[in-house]
Amino acid sequence: MKAAVLERLEQMTIKEVEAPAVPDDGILMKVHAVGICGSDIRIYHHGNSRVTLPQILGHEAAGQIVAVGKSVNKFQVGDRISLGADVPCGECVFCEAGIGNNCQINYAMGYQYPGSFAEYVLLNKMVVNFGPIHKIADHIPYEEAALAEPLACVLNGLELSDVKIGDTVVVLGAGPIGCPRHPRAAFPAAPGNRPRLRRRGRIHLLQRGRRNQAGVGGNRRFGRRRCHNVQPISGSAG
Repeated sequence: MKAAVLERLEQMTIKEVEAPAVPDDGILMKVHAVGICGSDIRIYHHGNSRVTLPQILGHEAAGQIVAVGKSVNKFQVGDRISLGADVPCGECVFCEAGIGNNCQINYAMGYQYPGSFAEYVLLNKMVVNFGPIHKIADHIPYEEAALAEPLACVLNGLELSDVKIGDTVVVLGAGPIGCPRHPRAAFPAAPGNRPRLRRRGRIHLLQRGRRNQAGVGGNRRFGRRRCHNVQPISGSAG
């Protein structure tokens, strides 16, 4: 299969690599869309203590399952799924308490595990059992589903800050995360919401986002609350 392999700092090569074999407790996803996270760019330039080169990066991804190990019963061939990054171990005191984001093992796709800058990505036992794999509906394009992970970061920040219509807020940074976090994107109907951006291109992205809104369902922490008017402001760039 083809993959974009980071062979050394600032040297990424698209090359043929061996397709991963699927273990009994793993699944194989054909990658249909993948985003470029800011962390991918930082790893490209500066590396990361959790990434041993050469490595395949990429964790904002969506695709279709094409192979399933015989011990896996949560997923089946043909399932459309989206992926996130962090993979808690599921066994430590933090994971057992339901706060896997504090897991001290701190595995992640595109870090210790090969990521989705490839035609196929292997999801091993730990990812299948405890990782951020979510089935997606047939009507959701893969390009939008790949943005579920960065969108979750935005929603988490908004919910933790308890922003409401009428509040005055300041968002530092108007990139792919900052734009949807802006009140005009989160609450487009609120009067007086106006971005104060120094780069015209950012204003264009924000305005384009309002014209291409997409509804996403979810709860307050993992999907209870339905959030509307969210769209891929980054143009599916991640």
